[in-house]
This record gives sequence, structure tokens and C-alpha cells, in this order.
Amino acid sequence: MHDIIYEQIVQRRMTKGDKTMRIISIVIMFAFMMLGAFFIGYLASLIALVVWILIDRLYFKKIELDYDYELHNQNLTFSTIRNGQGRENVISINLVIDADIIAPKNSSKIADVKPDHFYIYSPLVDESKTYAILLKKDEKLHCLLFDPDEEMLHCISNFTGNRLVKE
Repeated sequence: MHDIIYEQIVQRRMTKGDKTMRIISIVIMFAFMMLGAFFIGYLASLIALVVWILIDRLYFKKIELDYDYELHNQNLTFSTIRNGQGRENVISINLVIDADIIAPKNSSKIADVKPDHFYIYSPLVDESKTYAILLKKDEKLHCLLFDPDEEMLHCISNFTGNRLVKE
């Protein structure tokens, strides 16, 4: 028996909104530092700098996120990698048992379906490449969004057959 092992890493890039928020936070921090230094003193500048560093570390570092899709035979595991450091396995599904349908996100096959919960493992940059996996767990319908490449779709089709829809 031949094992099928395939791994794909997808990077989440900063969107225009994320970049705009970063620029606005820098401008506000700089203005607060200057105005604070003139009216309150240098302590205000120090406080503004510390607050901006905290915001940068807590908010903007969450943006630097990679998604890892690992296919080992019929098991598909989704992991997140934050800041290029630690990997966290988030969910693992058995494509043969768990997956009801796998189709493009905007497919007519899943347009009328209203899942109870969404799991997003996609940068959502190119909507045409985003696929949805619908599965039932604990009497609820779940939807996983991810961006597989053509080779991963080919490997998945070996296990899912007609449940994988390519439109």
C-alpha cells in the first residue's frame, strides 16, 4: 500500500486595512508623543511609546499567521504557525468519514447550506481558490475554509471521489 503524504503552507498577508491600521496607530502615537512632550512632559511620550509597543505586539503580531495543511492518507490536519515560530495543530478530519462535501466556497452546491460554525484556515486573498469542507460533528454542521493547490486537490480526490466538486 502506498501512503499519500502532502503538506502545503499558506501565508496570510497583511491586507490594506491592516496596513492602514498600522500607519494610523503610528501617526497617533507620534502625535501623542509630540503633544504630550510639549504639554505634559516627557513622561507622556514614554507612556505613548509603551502603549504603542503593546498594541503592536498584541494586535499586529496576530496578523502574521501561516496555515499548514497536512494530508496523510485520508486524514487532513490544519495547523497554524504564528510569527514563523510554533506550530499548533488545530483540527484534524478524516476525509472518508467526516467530510460530506468539498467544493469551492462560491459553488452552487453549497450556496444554500447554512453551517452552524465556520473554521477559517484561508488567507481569503483569492476567493476563487478558497474551498469549503462541510462536515457534521455533534449534530451540527461545520464549514472549514482553506486554499488547497491543484496537487492537494488531486490527492484529496483519491479519497473523496464524487464528494469533491471542482466548478
